[in-house]
Amino acid sequence: EVCMLQGKYTFEDGASEEIYCALRRRQKKQFKRNKKEYDRLSDHIGFIPLVMISPADNELILGGSDERRRFMDMAVSQFDKEY
Repeated sequence: EVCMLQGKYTFEDGASEEIYCALRRRQKKQFKRNKKEYDRLSDHIGFIPLVMISPADNELILGGSDERRRFMDMAVSQFDKEY
């Protein structure tokens, strides 16, 4: 089983980037930018301000404050890589 998400992001200056994400059961996530796999996922953080949410993220509502804080940290880091 696999779940894939692929999109093309166009910047205001007309430049564009293709982003690809694949999730496979019991395997690591695969992320690519312009068909080249990232060496580290952290290289993508802050590049395009996106936050992926899955049904498992209901812990944000039902869980404790640690989960909410982790989610907020990830969301803020999309806009401020130094955060």
